[in-house]
Amino acid sequence: MSYENKISKTSESQRPRAIVTINGIQAEFIQIYINSNTYYLADTFSIELPIRGQKKELSLDYFSSQPAMMAEIFIGYPDNIEKFNTTNLESMLMGQVDSVEVRYRENKIMLTGRDLTAKFIDNKTTQKYPNLTASEIVTMLAEKEGLQADVTPTTTPSGIYYANNKSTLTSELPEWDLITFLAQSEQFYAYVKDTTLHFHPKPPETKKPYLLQYSEPTASSDNAFIEFNGMDFSTVRNLTVARDVEVTVRSWNSSSKKAFVVSVRSSLNKKIPLSKAAAPIGDKQKYSYTFPGLTREQALQKAQQLARQLSQHERVIEASLPGDNILNKLSVIKLTGTNTDFDQIYYPSTINRTFNLQGYKMDISAKNHSPNSEVEF
Repeated sequence: MSYENKISKTSESQRPRAIVTINGIQAEFIQIYINSNTYYLADTFSIELPIRGQKKELSLDYFSSQPAMMAEIFIGYPDNIEKFNTTNLESMLMGQVDSVEVRYRENKIMLTGRDLTAKFIDNKTTQKYPNLTASEIVTMLAEKEGLQADVTPTTTPSGIYYANNKSTLTSELPEWDLITFLAQSEQFYAYVKDTTLHFHPKPPETKKPYLLQYSEPTASSDNAFIEFNGMDFSTVRNLTVARDVEVTVRSWNSSSKKAFVVSVRSSLNKKIPLSKAAAPIGDKQKYSYTFPGLTREQALQKAQQLARQLSQHERVIEASLPGDNILNKLSVIKLTGTNTDFDQIYYPSTINRTFNLQGYKMDISAKNHSPNSEVEF
């Protein structure tokens, strides 16, 4: 069988267009590549520019001598595909250029860089503000780096979290590590979009999903095509992680002067009967961690969190799709139509967008735990 691409054909006026600016100057480009990561990581980009054919302001000498460069990538579907500008498109990424490579024989300039998360990654701090809340610290750091802050208020003084992680309190670390530490402590996500730092609770599974729809031909069908609203996709199940997982957390609490060990186990749902031959091969997977300064309850919560994170690697979906600006790192993806346990909710791990003369496409990878797994406490 082969795929039949069931994506509806777009009109000429709906064809995507893109603009690249370097330090605010519009540049001719050959190809754009955007890699969107999960929370806590910087998005990256790569832009291919022709050496010849650029505006005077973007001469080869310009790229060889500029001390700093900011790139912004706009993509969208303007009403008039012949006359459009940045106001007709959506800003997909704004970031600093980290590397300039000139390929003379290929007539190419290769720019690579990161979004403005780089401002926090490249600056270190020893200040932790234990009397402030996580949201107050994040807002303060955003203002320090000249960014806007879109932050959900929190109420717990950050010193509570530092008390359980003394190395975080005393060491010098990148501002971004401090932001992500606070986000993980609050069960929030943190990321930078354009010139704004976002800090919010993680989206629920009930959020309206981005649908990936698959269907086999019916028995009475005259053709041998399967249907999918993309170009290609695959599903992967990690049978190693599908086995029982045991997470052990060891800690020492200075208040009670006691060391202790807490374990939790993630296992196959006991409602599903398995014959001995069909049961996962081998012993349960064991993971051991040490976190100083936790109470027993905090250690249990940490073990539960880690067990859930480990189980999220069990099922993975990868797909190649027409490019759009709808799917993002906050999206919830739902696969339907395989009539297997792969039909479920997934969360994006990476979204790789490519824009060139051939069109606009994206390759995605998403993961979630099996609907037949649970954590036992």
